[in-house]
Amino acid sequence: MEQTKKRIPRVWKVLIIVAVSLLALVGLLLLGVRMYFRLPLSSYYKASEKAFVIPDPDGDFVAQGLEYDAANSLYLVTGYKKGGGASPVYCVGADGKLKKSVQLSKTDGTPCDCHAGGLALAGDFLYLAGGADGCLYVYRYVDLMNASDGASISAVGTLSTAVSEEDCLGPACVHAFDGHLLVGEFYRETVYPTPENHHLTTTAGETHKALALTYPLDSTSPIGVSETPDKAYSLPDQVQGMYVSDGKMYLSTSWGLSKSLMYCYDLGRAVREPDLTVLGVTLPCYALDATSLVSEVYFPPMAEEILVLNGKLYTMTESASSKYIFGKFTGGKWCYATDLSYFDEQK
Repeated sequence: MEQTKKRIPRVWKVLIIVAVSLLALVGLLLLGVRMYFRLPLSSYYKASEKAFVIPDPDGDFVAQGLEYDAANSLYLVTGYKKGGGASPVYCVGADGKLKKSVQLSKTDGTPCDCHAGGLALAGDFLYLAGGADGCLYVYRYVDLMNASDGASISAVGTLSTAVSEEDCLGPACVHAFDGHLLVGEFYRETVYPTPENHHLTTTAGETHKALALTYPLDSTSPIGVSETPDKAYSLPDQVQGMYVSDGKMYLSTSWGLSKSLMYCYDLGRAVREPDLTVLGVTLPCYALDATSLVSEVYFPPMAEEILVLNGKLYTMTESASSKYIFGKFTGGKWCYATDLSYFDEQK
């Protein structure tokens, strides 16, 4: 007897065709996203190399701070957790492999769950930008080195950057150079406002609404730094990271899906503006504006803190985090090292 042909295979064929078509469409969309973000920056990628994978790319970690420990050949990476909880410090070897992660706590042992920003290593201490908490959290570096993978360490103190609600600075980035800590804030209209006394129209005619303050390092202080600033720099908007090398200050600025803009300033040409009274102290103020600008170049979106090492500028972005996702398809999971000559080429 002739068997009746089954119709199920035809249904499966239709389903397979639909599935393949959807996969092809998704593939085209992802390719389009990759091309949209990478093609306009092709010269940047040619001048850059992959240094290491930003830790925990598929967890709830959002990368922010970057530092390098030359004595132990370690990259130090920090940030905040999308769902809350203690901010980590990831120790990444020069070979790009993750060595360990350590959770950060406040001085009372509670999780440091602030919008952890920049990270700076100076002397015996590690400094974490505390954002809206209005302080730097200070950790003994030996505690981080001695901690086992997954352990927690507590801050041994804080450096306050607020004297009142009207007179304060929310640290977004921090950098140690020339015997000082440089502590900078982030300004974005309406979303991240800054006090009126931080606003300045520079001699070059630029409107600035953010500051960075320098604090002298002090080996006699229990937190390794003086609690009184001695200088101010007037900054452009949306600064995420700062680094000083060979008399030049590099600033990383970014917001949303727009390309990041990286500035390079010659500190020797920075114009002294009228003194500012900030945090109860009258300070000399120097503008980072067109007068001292050496070059400005575009980097991938969502660039965060930076560092300069062996003639290269290292940059992380937060775009590949599970909070933003799109960077997973555009190379955003990598920390890139870009030849400093790229800044000269883009003048």
